[in-house]
Amino acid sequence: MRGSIRQSWRSAWSDIWLPLANHDDAPHELFMELYPELAKAFCSPPPEALETDSPDSPSASTDETSDFFDVANDPELAARRFSEVGPEAFASDRALIRFFREAYLIIEDFGSAALNDEYVRLLAAFFSRYNLRFRVVVPFEIVPEVAAMFQVLVEEVGKQAHTNPHLNTLGNHLQSAFAALSRDGSTPDVHQCILQACNYVEGIAGASPGMQPGPLGALIKRLDVWPHATIREALSSLYGFCSDYPGIRHAGNPAGQLRELSVKDALVIPMLLVAFSGYLVDVDYPEILCLRSDLSLGQLQVPGAAIEATLQ
Repeated sequence: MRGSIRQSWRSAWSDIWLPLANHDDAPHELFMELYPELAKAFCSPPPEALETDSPDSPSASTDETSDFFDVANDPELAARRFSEVGPEAFASDRALIRFFREAYLIIEDFGSAALNDEYVRLLAAFFSRYNLRFRVVVPFEIVPEVAAMFQVLVEEVGKQAHTNPHLNTLGNHLQSAFAALSRDGSTPDVHQCILQACNYVEGIAGASPGMQPGPLGALIKRLDVWPHATIREALSSLYGFCSDYPGIRHAGNPAGQLRELSVKDALVIPMLLVAFSGYLVDVDYPEILCLRSDLSLGQLQVPGAAIEATLQ
């Protein structure tokens, strides 16, 4: 996923945490407090990191024998272990965003407004520098960048389609159509971009669970993924346009043509068509948005792949 926080984590030590630790107001125990919270974002969090004050929690003597206890009680060891954590350690981007949010509260408890402001500044610069899909809103909230969300959705659809050789070919045809369009924006190339986008979505619909390859119009009626009939009809109307407008999918009906197509149409119409594919594949939307949740990370349901690897 482009803009992955996990992939950018390797730079977080030099860009966020080391400068923060060097701040005049940074306490010696900074990483002793941060590391236990960071550990909750791991693929396999230490049991001690997930403890509560319930009677069933491990005893203090158990804690004292654990490596986690050593890290959480030694400032130098905590800083070293924190700096050594790699991207592969984390369960998800969502888990890391949760850590960034909790880290703000931990830093706030140290009582230095200047240290707080420095953390916000460093984190905002980190998101911007590595083109991540979030921004920081002052005083402190991590929110998604709208344009980046659409980009990630298209990439996630493409990633799942890539597992199917037929869909991968259709996706490559769409890429090639836009490559041709970029030369001079000619009208035939505009038609090709819309045609290939329609074919791509038709292929994705035909590869959805329970479906067979066929015309998109018929598949739209059979799919039960729509939240409202008007959404189903919106895609049906787009498909109707692709079939009826002269020279896209068929000879078409010139009587219905209001104007000649332009490069504007080559961007807007394929974008609308591909966006509908978000209903046809099993994308992990909570992960893309890094939604807040009261559920523990272990309770979050991550959907499985929805596109079949081979056409039936």
